[in-house]
Amino acid sequence: TLEHNCSGRTESMKFKESEMIALDRLHIDEMNPNEQTDTTFNNLVAEMDKQYFDHPLGVCPCKCSLIDGDHYIIFSGAHRYKGAKVLGVTELPCTVYSEMSDTERRLMLVRRNMLVGSPDPRKMTALVKTLDGVDPKELPTLLGFDNEREMQRFIVKEKSAVETSFL
Repeated sequence: TLEHNCSGRTESMKFKESEMIALDRLHIDEMNPNEQTDTTFNNLVAEMDKQYFDHPLGVCPCKCSLIDGDHYIIFSGAHRYKGAKVLGVTELPCTVYSEMSDTERRLMLVRRNMLVGSPDPRKMTALVKTLDGVDPKELPTLLGFDNEREMQRFIVKEKSAVETSFL
């Protein structure tokens, strides 16, 4: 457990263990509203192929008829699941939440997607300036953006001397 101090009280954070589950026992919730462009998905697959898989899927037991026998529905990690299939992986680490209702699972599905945050332009600009030896043309892809235009939304443009003289 992890000790967490909140408002002066100490609580233990709960951790759930992960288990390896075969991909043929998993399926995606078709109501998942999170989408990725093809470019983002291809970048995810490339990242998965060269790095360790360190983020287990979140799943719940499922009783639907899509898969015979015991199986699970994914509420966190649908794109990682799809990427693993592309790479020919046969099983992935999953954290099983057996105590969630369908409503709780769907709320968690959206909440997990919404809580990832977004880049602060000033911090992103400062970070990019520290990336020595990186080809600027490759930077959007290396940072996980679909293209240069998308990345530029999170970069603070430096003002010219003329612009700053009017401030």
